[in-house]
Amino acid sequence: MKDKIKEIDTQIEIYYSAKNKIDDLRQQIAEEKCPLKVGDIIQYKKKNKIHKGIVNKIIFKVKKMEFLGPIKENEVGWGACGARILKSTGKPGGISFGINEFEYFFKDDIWQEEDLTFDEKIDRLLRG
Repeated sequence: MKDKIKEIDTQIEIYYSAKNKIDDLRQQIAEEKCPLKVGDIIQYKKKNKIHKGIVNKIIFKVKKMEFLGPIKENEVGWGACGARILKSTGKPGGISFGINEFEYFFKDDIWQEEDLTFDEKIDRLLRG
């Protein structure tokens, strides 16, 4: 029985090692694909209001939601997150933002969220 428990522990270590490698590769892909860089000032539209923000981090996003681990051939994309720039001071504030290539498009120098219903968003997450 102890041997089986030890084997389970070994397999768990192998799983997490592989998952970390997958995440690292996905992050590299996101950074290569992303048209934005850390430090960029962008405009984005949220609830019909245009805001400015500074990009603090580039992250990877996947097209289909993964519940139990990575899915083969799941499209890897990019996401960017950061802080909203306050109109009153022109400096980053405490409100964060996030955009990604699967839900936003760039038009008129503004990152705009696609106008999808809740059901359409869920369907896209589950089916890609």
